[in-house]
Amino acid sequence: MIRLEKLGYAYRQISSVAAVTDTESSISVLHNLSLVIPDQSMVALLGPNGSGKSTLLKIIAGELIPSQGHLGFSQELQGAIGYLSQSAQFDVSIPVSVFEVAAMGLLNRRGLFSAITSADRARVREMLARVGLLHLVNHNLQELSGGQLQRLRFARLLVEGAKLLLLDEPFNAVDEKTQRDLLRLLNEQHRAGCTIITAMHNQSIANLHFPLHIYLGREIVALSTPATAIVTAREQGAGSSFNPAELISYELAR
Repeated sequence: MIRLEKLGYAYRQISSVAAVTDTESSISVLHNLSLVIPDQSMVALLGPNGSGKSTLLKIIAGELIPSQGHLGFSQELQGAIGYLSQSAQFDVSIPVSVFEVAAMGLLNRRGLFSAITSADRARVREMLARVGLLHLVNHNLQELSGGQLQRLRFARLLVEGAKLLLLDEPFNAVDEKTQRDLLRLLNEQHRAGCTIITAMHNQSIANLHFPLHIYLGREIVALSTPATAIVTAREQGAGSSFNPAELISYELAR
């Protein structure tokens, strides 16, 4: 379970006036987010650019500290977070192989200086097979296409074995077949018990593959499932916490 209680985040901005005086201001990106996401949920995080989707994922991943409020996890999810950011890209000029990059997912499990065991090697090869890259296991990064690089990022994420997966726009700039394959992998991970939160813009993908939708616009604007109408924050009641587990029953009772 992930619990957000009146969570907020503001970026600090320093501006110079006449190149003499520095003044500090803040830009609020997230405000008063209260939400409970049950374990083993599969969530689409939707909203326009600048609505706070990436910021929220970074806070849950531990890369940003919220400016206000509280973030809590169930015991099952603590320390078991895999994060696929939107901006991080491979430097293809570095002479590393597909296997070596995928094996970086072992760092959280084995540590930086632990030797890779035969079981570790088998796990890496298994995940490369799942993303369709096993035949390229010894190839260097510069030999891969953009879609293959994204598959490799997924393989590294799968090697980590995290129970909570956070993905920021993972389907951007990939071909349709890669998109279908990555969605299949996410559905498999969900059926295996993972909690998955994915930031995206594509409403069609959200409707087909993600049972719960959270719409952001600095605050939680609305929640919905493909089978129900949207429940807005105003309808639910100001200051209350959304609970996705109660969403469908709430819709039927309206």
